[in-house]
Amino acid sequence: MNTVTSFKVTMSIKKEADGLPVFFKVDGNRFKKEKTVKLMVDTNYRVDFSFKPTQTMTGAKVMGKEVEAVERVYDSTASAYSSRFNMDGSPPTPKGQRDMLHFLVQLKGGLLMQMALQVKYYKAGDSQHCDWGSTFHCIEYDCETHTGAGIVAVLKETFR
Repeated sequence: MNTVTSFKVTMSIKKEADGLPVFFKVDGNRFKKEKTVKLMVDTNYRVDFSFKPTQTMTGAKVMGKEVEAVERVYDSTASAYSSRFNMDGSPPTPKGQRDMLHFLVQLKGGLLMQMALQVKYYKAGDSQHCDWGSTFHCIEYDCETHTGAGIVAVLKETFR
């Protein structure tokens, strides 16, 4: 039986060391996605996932690497989790190119949600280029589960 449920996911990313925001820029139609999130190599980041209504996050992977999902809030109306990842060993993105940063979120019931951010990696400490543009507050995803297929479909993605 295929049960369909709708919910929203809000994802935010901050530099772990100082909690400062990351930035993004609008690239238009030059690349696969319209917006590019700017990240530094050899830097640790915290990613937060919030769900309304409540969803139970059982695990996560960033770029194929398992990361811990720490529950921050869980009640009858919403839930929130944090994970940490680092960009150690990622080379800076060459000029005129973009990379994809893949997230896989595992939810209760074996449901899988895939998200990909278009990113540009800058050298560690290159704040001249990395720390300007529009502040990346979060991305809101309008989702629906398809339990028969074991997936979460992303219907809409909105940068805030």
